[in-house]
Amino acid sequence: MSRGVTLIEMLLAVTLLSGVALVTATWMSVVARSQTEFAPSVRWESAARATLDLITDDLASWDSESRTREPRVRASGETLVIRTRSRTGDSVTYRVKQGRLTRGESVLIGGCDQARFDFDEETGILEVALEPNDGRVMQRSYRVESPS
Repeated sequence: MSRGVTLIEMLLAVTLLSGVALVTATWMSVVARSQTEFAPSVRWESAARATLDLITDDLASWDSESRTREPRVRASGETLVIRTRSRTGDSVTYRVKQGRLTRGESVLIGGCDQARFDFDEETGILEVALEPNDGRVMQRSYRVESPS
């Protein structure tokens, strides 16, 4: 005598599979929601790190044999000017315009409510702090050599 699957066994299997499917769908929904919540924050932090690295590169591109006595760095509140190649007079300007941090005319970071640039001429320390609209702060300090 061959025994088949009873109706009760079939209902039990369908119920278990439905429960597993529900748990899987809920988990996937939570993962997708958390990714959309945190992705802009991660993108902003990545752009801020890249901007701080760009400032590092601008500070490094300096003609050390220059004879000029002009300051290499001028910082005032939300504006930073770095003289990069003294022989040609090139300089780059970082500033916040309408919630965006720009380098010249190029937008580097959106959602940047404030950027603080402070340069202490006595110690040669440049402090850069970038703040998005959620209150976090990304900052870095640089040692700037004065022209000799």
